[in-house]
Amino acid sequence: SLPYRSDAPSYRSISMVRFRSRYLLCELRYFRSRGNGIRHAASPADLTQKDVMRAILPVLRELYGELGECQVRPSLRLRFMSSSAAVCLFRCRREDVEKVRHAILCTKSMKSTPCVPVVLYVSGTVRSCGKALQRYLRNYAGSKHGAVQYSAEQLGKELREVAALRE
Repeated sequence: SLPYRSDAPSYRSISMVRFRSRYLLCELRYFRSRGNGIRHAASPADLTQKDVMRAILPVLRELYGELGECQVRPSLRLRFMSSSAAVCLFRCRREDVEKVRHAILCTKSMKSTPCVPVVLYVSGTVRSCGKALQRYLRNYAGSKHGAVQYSAEQLGKELREVAALRE
């Protein structure tokens, strides 16, 4: 038999590598020109998650080429979207967070409606990003944000969706 070596790796010391994620909370600010100024506008009611991804992926390709898009695309997911509050929660790999952030910030329109995306919060856990999203939704419901009126029923529904994300 072979002598026991304490420095030899055992099967117990080998562990699986965890997928390190980052979560980005983004607000989509829509604008319309009115007379001599620019006013905040309501988000398109029929905006879907596919529309948001269709707007961001071409910008990602334009910024980083096909290779950069192919590196980021498998990990990029839109976890939550509120079309009434115009807020999105993205998930990506930790290594790709800057690329995703740049692509989000360089997006000019969603579904042919001009918009300015703003990254509000970046976190390593969905739980802390969910808390930031809940704070944002509560503040959004209390403010007069353009033409959008946020009812208590809508707030309750979206807060329940956020709580389901955190579980």
